[in-house]
Amino acid sequence: MVMIQISEATNSRFRAFRCKIEKIILDKVEDTVSKIGVILASGILDVGGTFFSEL
Repeated sequence: MVMIQISEATNSRFRAFRCKIEKIILDKVEDTVSKIGVILASGILDVGGTFFSEL
């Protein structure tokens, strides 16, 4: 796994990915295991910084 720093200016998919994560977390119908995985992924992104992504 290679980690890189990106911004919304260099990669437009970044904001869409963050919105998708937030939607899954807030969705009441989503499976619990899926929510746990997304919460962990969101935490990893937040710990690495806003511009942290996997290549």
